[in-house]
Amino acid sequence: MIFVLGISNVISRFQPQIFHADIADPASRPLFLATKDDKNVYIRLYGNEGLARLVDSSLGSMMSSERLVERNVRVQTAQAFGLLRLGREEYLDELIRKLDKLTTRELAREYLIETAPAQRQALFASHAKSATVRAELADVFGLMQDRSALPALAELARDPDSEVVRNAERAVRRIIATTRVD
Repeated sequence: MIFVLGISNVISRFQPQIFHADIADPASRPLFLATKDDKNVYIRLYGNEGLARLVDSSLGSMMSSERLVERNVRVQTAQAFGLLRLGREEYLDELIRKLDKLTTRELAREYLIETAPAQRQALFASHAKSATVRAELADVFGLMQDRSALPALAELARDPDSEVVRNAERAVRRIIATTRVD
């Protein structure tokens, strides 16, 4: 109960920052820079998430060095997202692995849905050992609504795990229903 109250208190105090992190208005850069090192993990998370969405290459070395000392896995996930958006494709695999952990799954899903078009083929070509990760990837592919994910989804639809198959089939239906063939 105390934990839940603590989160709601932080969210109500910093709700504007949460919205700024989602829309990444360049005018919010000073806010993100001021909060990326905050002692409160939620504030730090949104500060780093906002910086990630700015896609400012001048922040790359700062993000890399701060990532080495960050202890919280959720903040590390936001930092990996930022580094991926800056073109550091090695962080794509890390975000995929984060789908296997309950503490980072939702963040990783959110961030992977935002994968840049230039990096999507690498995402669609990923092969995870974990059935949980494969099922989550199928959902991510469907939510991306990108027809180039259909071959990967066809492969996932033949997976031995029934949840992976179900998610892949749903993703295919979603893509077909929401996209047009050019």
